[in-house]
Amino acid sequence: MQTIKERFLQKIQYPHNSKGCWEWCGCRFSTGYGRMARTKKTPTTAHRIAFELFVGRIPKGMCVCHRCDHPWCVRPDHLFLGTPADNMLDRNQKGRQARGERCGKARLRAHDVIEIRRAWNAKENNQKQLSRKFGVYPQTVWFIVHNKTWRHVV
Repeated sequence: MQTIKERFLQKIQYPHNSKGCWEWCGCRFSTGYGRMARTKKTPTTAHRIAFELFVGRIPKGMCVCHRCDHPWCVRPDHLFLGTPADNMLDRNQKGRQARGERCGKARLRAHDVIEIRRAWNAKENNQKQLSRKFGVYPQTVWFIVHNKTWRHVV
């Protein structure tokens, strides 16, 4: 019977250079994170197992974050501990948060936002007309034209 470490090491593709990511080649979650089970009933992310095997215990409530931003990477020196807030801050500082079209529930596209701002500035349509035209709430139009949302679109 193999140990968890032996099973883990069999599922890694090592990089050609000394600083590259260790790619998890086993099963993955739909998010791209490696998936491995300690036992048949407890699947977890492979990078958490990597941290536990090579670095140490993960305190309750802590996240294992990636310096490299590759969800499939399990290289121990690419991983670090952080609170959920640290993890979100890291994500935001690296520009990986979903915004605009990348948001799953977005009804608008960048070209719609540009058109809303153009029509508003040209005084062609009011807030209510624009909201009907683009199928969004009037408040959404207000947030767009006052640069509260979609600020990344110019």
